[in-house]
Amino acid sequence: MPGWNKDNRLRHNREYRVVYRAGKSVANKDMVLYFAKNKQSSVRAGFSVSKKIGKSVVRNRVRRLIKEAFRLHINDIKPGYDLIFIARTGNKSLKYADVERAVLDVLKKAGLYIDSKE
Repeated sequence: MPGWNKDNRLRHNREYRVVYRAGKSVANKDMVLYFAKNKQSSVRAGFSVSKKIGKSVVRNRVRRLIKEAFRLHINDIKPGYDLIFIARTGNKSLKYADVERAVLDVLKKAGLYIDSKE
């Protein structure tokens, strides 16, 4: 499966609504993951950070950290799913390692993470 590119994004409100309605969710203290099967052979993802997290600089930093953690592990995710990562309040001061741990944790809880090291 090729890596992350801009065609792998959920862009439109209707795409998010489909995942919210038809999908399932898992969560940990830092993040919520909604996921639903799609009709493609690739993984598509969307990222959401509420204004409750902070001002735009903080929200964009959190979004970039989540995207990077996702991008580095995209080849370890089961293909054929739409994912929406939602940052929970209180994680504006997290470091990259914490965000990566949270992303991997929700992916494992959802059963979508295939550990390539095993």
